[in-house]
Amino acid sequence: MEKRELSMFPTGESNDAFAQYFQGQSYLNMLSTEQVSIGNVTFEPGCRNHWHIHHADKGGGQILLVTAGAGYYQEWGKEARALHPGDVVRIPAGVKHWHGASANSWFQHLAIEVPGENCRTEWCEPVENDCNKTDRIERCEEKFQQLFGAEPVTTEGTDPEFMRILQRFIFGEVFYTGTLDDRIRELITLTVLTVNQTLPQLKAHTKAALHIGCTPVMIRECIYQCAPFIGFPKTLNAIEKMNEAFTEQGIALPLASQERVEEDKRLEEGAAIQEPIYGTKIKERYTWLPGEFAEAVPTFLTELCFGDFYTRTGLDTKIRELLILVLLAALGGAGEQIKSHVSGAMKVGNTKEEIVCALVQAMPYMGIPRLFQALNAIREIL
Repeated sequence: MEKRELSMFPTGESNDAFAQYFQGQSYLNMLSTEQVSIGNVTFEPGCRNHWHIHHADKGGGQILLVTAGAGYYQEWGKEARALHPGDVVRIPAGVKHWHGASANSWFQHLAIEVPGENCRTEWCEPVENDCNKTDRIERCEEKFQQLFGAEPVTTEGTDPEFMRILQRFIFGEVFYTGTLDDRIRELITLTVLTVNQTLPQLKAHTKAALHIGCTPVMIRECIYQCAPFIGFPKTLNAIEKMNEAFTEQGIALPLASQERVEEDKRLEEGAAIQEPIYGTKIKERYTWLPGEFAEAVPTFLTELCFGDFYTRTGLDTKIRELLILVLLAALGGAGEQIKSHVSGAMKVGNTKEEIVCALVQAMPYMGIPRLFQALNAIREIL
């Protein structure tokens, strides 16, 4: 990779004298060799030095002042710590450690050698580049920044251990499994959170969806269309939190109307969408109902779900079908409807991989049993 100037301190030349102790390319510019030794060390993306120890009979050790990019510092037996400009790392003598760049960013720090007696460095084994733990942490940090514009939890709060498990699994693993766009992943998340009525998280993910590129209209349509499946009161709860997030982001309400169906055309236009995907099975299935209900129940479905919601703009039918499939999985116990909507989702252009990816993306928010129920229901279809 091309050498880059990252800060006011020149990057310097290739760090050939210590190249054997680095994985990847690094550069060194000694800013001071008198009084206190200070080196400006630059790492290409993914470059890290080997485990090493700064020994001293008295005093000694090292201080790192991070000046540019994103990187990591890790002590032996401890979690890796993410580093960004302005961070300070104090490394006592005798502590085994490594430091270097994250996978997708250049990294630069000033390395200040703390004066001491008989100071020396012991170089140890390389850091395992295929260490899933570290890679997962890096991916989590990258995705969390993209979604929330913040750092994931490391040691903060009352339950940092639980938050590390949650964040690294969702944002370091699940988000990198499959090919769905992150915007669709966030709409999936919002759908499940609406079903579950986990409203504080829904508000946070509304903002994340905006950060990742979803329009306010896309987010609103995602939540609106939950109403026929979970009822209006729960949907109103979700809308309230969604609108709070919009207001805090400076988005004017109400949003532009997406209604496209005339009042007396709800049944006609709803059926025009429903029947090519699902046929007329619903009408046939409920002919046994007494009196007017034999006609009213299937009509309600067509007019409300397809006439009132599917005719709206803001989300295309392919995305709507994928989100409804996830919604049914999150509800649980809807095996027959899931089978039907998998077939519908594929008819409107969703691939098998996209369908499975959507269900896996929903899993951290709805639980593994719900995922397995859905997968077992659709096994024969896929």
